[in-house]
Amino acid sequence: MQLRVWHILFIVCVITILHISAILFGWYDSNIIWIDNIEHILAGIALSMLFIMIDKDNNRKIILMLVFVLITATLWEVLEFLFL
Repeated sequence: MQLRVWHILFIVCVITILHISAILFGWYDSNIIWIDNIEHILAGIALSMLFIMIDKDNNRKIILMLVFVLITATLWEVLEFLFL
């Protein structure tokens, strides 16, 4: 199965719906703390899929994909900490 942009957009939409639901229903402030973990896992999957779509010819794809996702996630968490 070939990755398409629609697969990534679907995951981003699921993350958005989960985030909006968590804000509206107060899941971040309640005992449902695992909702954030699901969003982080889905974001990592979406970033990995994006990297695979962009870099189709690389032989060391797994290592570079992990580095790409880790750098992006780390930058996101730093920005989240600084601005929230």
